[in-house]
Amino acid sequence: MRNRVEPDSTWSDAELVRAHQDGIKAAWDILYLRHGRRLRGFFYINGIRNPEDLDDLVHETFFEAMVQIDDLRNPESFSGWLNRIAVGTMARWLEKADERREFQESLGIINNLAGIGELSIYRYQGPERKAINKEYMEIAFSLMEQLPPSEKEAFRLYLDGMKNTEIAEMLGIKASTVNVRIYKARKKFKAWLETEYPEVHTDLVNRGIL
Repeated sequence: MRNRVEPDSTWSDAELVRAHQDGIKAAWDILYLRHGRRLRGFFYINGIRNPEDLDDLVHETFFEAMVQIDDLRNPESFSGWLNRIAVGTMARWLEKADERREFQESLGIINNLAGIGELSIYRYQGPERKAINKEYMEIAFSLMEQLPPSEKEAFRLYLDGMKNTEIAEMLGIKASTVNVRIYKARKKFKAWLETEYPEVHTDLVNRGIL
C-alpha cells in the first residue's frame, strides 16, 4: 500500500482495492472510472442497446462487487473477478428482461441452443405463440442452471453471441477449453430437453427447429 492517503489514477487495481478495503472511498471511484467503460462495452456487444439499461448494468455490477469486495482474497485479480460478476449480472438481467424489447431482439437464446435453428420471437406473433416461446425461454434458463458453473458461464456467453476467442479472453482461459465446455454444455442441453421436456423437444422437431 502506498504512503499517500488519497489515491489517484496511477495506482494499480490492487492498490485501489486495498485502499477501498481500508475505507478510502475515493479508491472505488477510480476503479469505477477505469473499468466502467469496458463493462459497458461488454454489455453492449451482448445486445443491450438502451443507454439506461447499460448504465443500470454497470452500476449493478459495481454494487455487487462492492458488496463482495471483502471476499476478494487476491486484489491483483480484480479485473477478472469483476468480469465474472458482470457475467452473473448479465444473466440475472436477461432472466428478468422478458418484457424488454432488447431481450426479444438480441438474445436469441433459443436460436442458438445446442445447434437449434431459428425460433422467432417477434412482436407480430400471436399471444399463444408468444406464451409458448416465453415458456421455452424459461425452460432454457432452468436447464442451464443444471450445468456445472464453468460450462454454464461459457455457454451463456456463447448464447449471447460472443465468439469463442472472446469468451476465452473474458474468462481468462484457453480457446480450446472454451470449445470443450460449450460442446459439453450443448450436448447436455439437448439430452435434458429430450428427457425432461419431451413435448417441447417434439414440438421443435416437428417445426424443423431441432
